[in-house]
Amino acid sequence: MKRKFVSPIASAILLPGTGQLLNRQPLKALALIGCVTVLFLAILFKFLSDLNKALQTLTAEGLDGPTYKDLTRIMGEGDHTLLAVLILVFVGVWAFSVVDAYIYGKRLDVKENETTAV
Repeated sequence: MKRKFVSPIASAILLPGTGQLLNRQPLKALALIGCVTVLFLAILFKFLSDLNKALQTLTAEGLDGPTYKDLTRIMGEGDHTLLAVLILVFVGVWAFSVVDAYIYGKRLDVKENETTAV
């Protein structure tokens, strides 16, 4: 099995850290899975918090039957810097997981080839 192909694909498609599990790096895998989970929950919490504020604003404006258009207008007016930073960090951790799985998987493939060639 070519780890340099399977590991990064697992980290990219399934969940960051699964490639590290395949490469027999359980601590790194656990750290990546934990980090991605915390970041995902933070993104979700921030988005729901912004949505709640927008709905409260719409209610305070006293609109008769607020529409989706009103909601997107209010959501667009807010400051989403923290949300953008959280998303960028999330994508960065995901990318790190894929690249790290590839590099370490490649090393393991080389070691396995050396031991079988001897």
